[in-house]
Amino acid sequence: MGASLSFEEASKLSGIPLSNIMDIAQFDSFFAQLLTQTRRALFGTVDKVYFDIERQSPMDNPLLGEKKQVNLVKHILTLMLKMHKVLSLI
Repeated sequence: MGASLSFEEASKLSGIPLSNIMDIAQFDSFFAQLLTQTRRALFGTVDKVYFDIERQSPMDNPLLGEKKQVNLVKHILTLMLKMHKVLSLI
């Protein structure tokens, strides 16, 4: 395992305010607060949660897997469009 970042280093690298960086021990209680009935009543149900643990910034370039996924989706949509054109000729 490699070296760990201090909270200060993580804040500096990511641009996230130091006050918003929490220890993993705080995660359970923080996440539980996001799922309370009061929060749900005010803002609706949380459908999806995405944790991007690979990036240091939301402005980073897409990862290789993300690039492949986008290309695959484009390919599938192109094939669907071609199929639609063929079917409309029948």
